[in-house]
Amino acid sequence: MVEGTEYRLQCDIQNVAPLQNLVVKWYKGNEPLLNVTYSNSTKTPVDVSPTLTITPSSDDDGAQYRCEAELDLGPEGPQPPPTVSSEPLDVTVHFMPRNILELRDTEVDVGSSTPLKCNSNGNPPPEYSWTFYRAPNVKVENNDTLIIEDATGANIGYYTCFARNTLGMVSAIARISVRGADPVCPLQLSADRMVIKYEDPVSVLCSTTTSAETLYWTIDSQKINDNTWSVNRLLKWDISPYCNATFPGIGSCRKPLHITVYKTPDNMSISLLNHSGPMVEGTEYRLQCDIQNVAPLQNLVVKWYKGNEFLLNVTYSNSTKTPVDVSPTLIITPSRDDDGAQYRCEAELVLGPEGPQPPPTVSSKYQIYVEIRPQHQPTPGSRNIVQPTAKPKGHNDLLELNPPSVVVKYGDPVSVNCSTSCTDCEGMGWEVTQGGTAFQLNATIVTWFVDNLEDWTIKPMCYITTSTNQVTKTLPVILYKTPDKMSISLLDHSGPMVEGTEYRLQCDIQNVAPVQNLTVKWYKGNESLLNVTYSNSTKTPVDVSPTLTITPRSDDDGAQYRCEAELDLGPEGPQRPPTVSSEPLNVTVYYKPHINASQLPKRIPVFQGYPEELVCEAKGNPKPRIQWFYDPTKLVRDAGGNLTVYEAGLYNCTATNNVETSFVVVEVILKEDYLPLIAGFVAIMVVVISVIFIFIYSIYYKNTKMGRYSLKDAKLSSTPNGNVAQNGGRNIPLPMTRLSQPNIIF
Repeated sequence: MVEGTEYRLQCDIQNVAPLQNLVVKWYKGNEPLLNVTYSNSTKTPVDVSPTLTITPSSDDDGAQYRCEAELDLGPEGPQPPPTVSSEPLDVTVHFMPRNILELRDTEVDVGSSTPLKCNSNGNPPPEYSWTFYRAPNVKVENNDTLIIEDATGANIGYYTCFARNTLGMVSAIARISVRGADPVCPLQLSADRMVIKYEDPVSVLCSTTTSAETLYWTIDSQKINDNTWSVNRLLKWDISPYCNATFPGIGSCRKPLHITVYKTPDNMSISLLNHSGPMVEGTEYRLQCDIQNVAPLQNLVVKWYKGNEFLLNVTYSNSTKTPVDVSPTLIITPSRDDDGAQYRCEAELVLGPEGPQPPPTVSSKYQIYVEIRPQHQPTPGSRNIVQPTAKPKGHNDLLELNPPSVVVKYGDPVSVNCSTSCTDCEGMGWEVTQGGTAFQLNATIVTWFVDNLEDWTIKPMCYITTSTNQVTKTLPVILYKTPDKMSISLLDHSGPMVEGTEYRLQCDIQNVAPVQNLTVKWYKGNESLLNVTYSNSTKTPVDVSPTLTITPRSDDDGAQYRCEAELDLGPEGPQRPPTVSSEPLNVTVYYKPHINASQLPKRIPVFQGYPEELVCEAKGNPKPRIQWFYDPTKLVRDAGGNLTVYEAGLYNCTATNNVETSFVVVEVILKEDYLPLIAGFVAIMVVVISVIFIFIYSIYYKNTKMGRYSLKDAKLSSTPNGNVAQNGGRNIPLPMTRLSQPNIIF
């Protein structure tokens, strides 16, 4: 028989009489089940075949049913009544496997061993199978037992046992954690790292070391259902491909492909800053190497040479991946031997062992001419100044500048006094490209004044002349300018970001000086993230584009990023430092569904006849779609996250959006509801106790309230009164005396 199916047993009784005295009794073992009687008054022997309807359960496996024919012939008949019994009928009940026992979540130490046992009852006896990540150190014994030997990170995951027979299946899941080990992702890329020239083709194969349920590539939010990612012309600078897969026992995992996209410069040239024509020996000059459209900047090494002599390496820590223009400089002080020397700068992209060998290199050359330094010439209109062959040390202490240094906003006025304590000097003046003064005889103070200072490289020099010597003092000037414009943008990406993916924000700052005093501050809301400073000593306005690398989380959805450009000009500069801020950049972050595990425990008991509602709630962006998958039919239900369950099994809540799929498996265990039995037992006990109480109370009442009475000192009277009993108008000489408590005898 099959559990839960209705069957009929028939008891064939032949040639019995009289029928109306026949009682057929059904038994299961010694338990009476049913009595069958007949009202037919036929007196001759007949054949009858009463039936018994049964719905066997698993507990009935091996039970014996029998029927008895008893002739109840009354008190005049034989005692006990004549009875004939059938041979017992042995029944075999087939039922599907019940709950799996012994399989539980386990945490083991790395290098240790542990068994996983799967045990369930059922008839026919169940067969067992497992799904798990097939690591080589997992052995299957007798189908119902797994042995994990020398546990490693490959053993971390879910182990599902299935117990099946011809009637159905039950399953259970156990999670194995390995202390001291990290989980593995059995994905292999044909190349983990690649260096690709911009616009070149690229192709990468993703394979697995075991069978995968799903395998696909994701690039940003795009999904490619193939094991190979290929592009004919790579046109993205900041690209992050991931190979994704879902494995039995492990679930979802992914492996990144690290790509470096490079581009050699479009153009390179060397120029001499703030000077034209031949150089003068002993004077400091700056050579600038303009490199256009090179990427990535952090892999660029600029090398300076004089002839074949190496001079300087310039490297960059900026992690911008898109092409940029850079202008590294070299400070030189040529001697007469350098006349005709050739300087060269080389832009070399050092791309590591995966990159081309030798590294891609582009260079530019510049030849200089040097003249012998002439004697110092005063500002036009001033008198000649004697240029000595050597200057005695300490003589510049004769000059005092007030203020000793200045910080001036571009286009603002400036005024500085130069004074001396010298009493035997011929005169003094200012040597400067803007606002210079003529040589003033016998002066002890001269003033340098400019209405609107616009010379970025100005070096005002106050000088004093004696009959034998000249003393000079240079005024330190910082000319600054706040940015004309600031903006923040997302590099090589548009639209929402994806949680866990790396992005770069770029802050474009236009026309700011001096860059060495610039601090760019990055913020998320009011939280400070990063400060960027510059060592470049260029004094003229430049454009800079610092970047911030972020890996957004779900909490960053709706966050605002901004950058601030602050010119820290020291104690001589304005207080507070000049600051310009960009408009905030609002970011939208897509993130995978997070299922609320507090609403969905791993195991839930369900009582027979009382359905349970499973509530699956998930948070994600975009809003996830929630589906339920469950055995045995793998049916799919869309119920807004709620599912009503009536039977045992594994129920899989899956939440899916554009980013990823998350799931939680709930094991529903079927239990018997003993509450009605308990309630019935309690009711019977209440009735029994009530009967006992009433019985005891009645005995007590009878013994205490119904005692015997006797009358003392009775007196007869011929006068009828209320105290004498009467019968038919005649007085009965039985006095009825009102009794008080002392007259009562028990």
